[in-house]
Amino acid sequence: MIRPSPLLEQLEARDQREADRGRTYEQALDVFVGLWNQALLLNPNLGADWLHDVQCDIAMARTLRGVSSTV
Repeated sequence: MIRPSPLLEQLEARDQREADRGRTYEQALDVFVGLWNQALLLNPNLGADWLHDVQCDIAMARTLRGVSSTV
């Protein structure tokens, strides 16, 4: 396994910026759709119960804002 060093992270970030530089919106959308389809192959239930997935985020937001969970 490769352990990321600051130099490796800089190299990867620069490479990603250069790869994305000439990409159009449509091309970026095609990449997103491809990644989403791959994620669905790995987990067919991805996004099926989105409310359950965000319950922790909602609870954390309420806590940080000091809002009662009964509101």
